[in-house]
Amino acid sequence: MESGEVSVEARDLREVDEQESDPPSDDECSVGDPFSVEEMGAEFVFTAPETRNPTPPHDAASQPNSVDDSETRRVAKPSHEVFDGAGEVLSQSSSKYESWKKSSEGTSPYAPFTSQIDYGVAKWAKELGPGDTALSKLLEIPGVVAALGLSWRNARQLNQIIDHNLPHLASWGRLEFKLDGTDRVIECFYRDPLECIESLYGNPAWADVLHVAPERHYTDTTKATRIYNEMNTGNWWWRQQKNLPPGATVVLVVVSSDKTSLKVLSSGKEAYPAYLTIGNIPKSIRRKPSMHAQLLFAYLPTEQFTGTTLSKEQI
Repeated sequence: MESGEVSVEARDLREVDEQESDPPSDDECSVGDPFSVEEMGAEFVFTAPETRNPTPPHDAASQPNSVDDSETRRVAKPSHEVFDGAGEVLSQSSSKYESWKKSSEGTSPYAPFTSQIDYGVAKWAKELGPGDTALSKLLEIPGVVAALGLSWRNARQLNQIIDHNLPHLASWGRLEFKLDGTDRVIECFYRDPLECIESLYGNPAWADVLHVAPERHYTDTTKATRIYNEMNTGNWWWRQQKNLPPGATVVLVVVSSDKTSLKVLSSGKEAYPAYLTIGNIPKSIRRKPSMHAQLLFAYLPTEQFTGTTLSKEQI
């Protein structure tokens, strides 16, 4: 490939400040952006680097009417076009969060918790706490629960409040199956992918910055050089939109898995966590862990299948 320059432009995503986002780890980068724009069908347009021949000082002095290039250089104004008729509102209904908020009107602003302290301790325990076991041991100390005025006495009761009294992102299911050639029962815990997509797409936290239509961005009004930054700026999204009826919206599903195995099952078995997100969410939000744009939707079993008659290829 010949040497050249790729035109790149940072995009302002309204209230989302990408510079303040947490530095992503290698795993977070692979989760947030698992494939490049080339794999989506995007084509980079390279522009040859500009060669400059500096003018000797004595020649510049001999031209009194010469003007510095920096004074006459014009700043190129980026331009873009949006696919006409994509991402229209065909119907509208309340999200799970909006329905729950409406049903809890007139109650405490900290519901289902009884007070600000009750809510604050619960939030700390789940976001920054030492873990369920240590939390329960702390609350077993006589007088701690009464002094804080908590409505729950251990981590198990707190989990029940969260599971039953707060709006669900997506419900969990359990699946058992066997493979031919082995009698071992394999467990798989999962969430409905459609419920996960609905929850992500309907989250009011980023409703105003969702990408609902493909776009083409250019460095200037001549439209000679393309800019690729978000998934909806790739050629693949534009091509798929042409195959859909007017008003339809493309929802790009991104699934990834962490190599780290977790002991999450009651039997002590290990499993790989699998995550799901959608490309309609800006990348500055997807890669920020505090925004929870990556939903855990499955635990993949890591069985060894020892003693089976199946070959490695069959497994």
